[in-house]
Amino acid sequence: MEDLAFRYINPEKYKEIAENLAERREDREHQIDTILAKLKGLLDQSAIHVEISGRPKHIYSIYRKMVEKGRPFDQVRDLRGVRLIVQDIPSCYAALGVIHTHWRPIPHEFDDYIASPKDNFYQSLHTAVLYDDGKPLEVQIRTADMNQRAEYGIAAHWRYKERGKRDDDYEQRINWLRKLMEWRRKLKTPRNSSMA
Repeated sequence: MEDLAFRYINPEKYKEIAENLAERREDREHQIDTILAKLKGLLDQSAIHVEISGRPKHIYSIYRKMVEKGRPFDQVRDLRGVRLIVQDIPSCYAALGVIHTHWRPIPHEFDDYIASPKDNFYQSLHTAVLYDDGKPLEVQIRTADMNQRAEYGIAAHWRYKERGKRDDDYEQRINWLRKLMEWRRKLKTPRNSSMA
């Protein structure tokens, strides 16, 4: 739907991106299916249990990424992307090793949000590699728990976790977040007039 609207709102930019893609969407989806099958086979050989999904980026999404990152089309690295959901953190790094062993990583396109989570607790490994066809492939690797937080947000994750078994690591993170929120609230509270 966004692509259709974008085609009429900004036909010149739409045409430019479409020509740069130079492949029909169906062809790109077939490429993703082929990539998913190859990745699944490699990870199975390494005894890494994985749920894998992928998608070719839509034209409007590519345009938004170009604008947000201030990059030309040829520097957008995630025209094709796959997401790997693995069992645990060691499996995240093992999967990354398999990927970097088979394809050359693109410099400056690796982020370890597991070792250094974002402020909103987002965790994942992000990398981009040059695939067999010489084109970039973005890969995100995370656990099911990390995916839950990424897809539904921290509040939904809390609610989900409250129904499950007790997790001490999770409880520590929640307590830390509560303290942080209290600290921010105190900073925003104006000083008491008697202290002036």
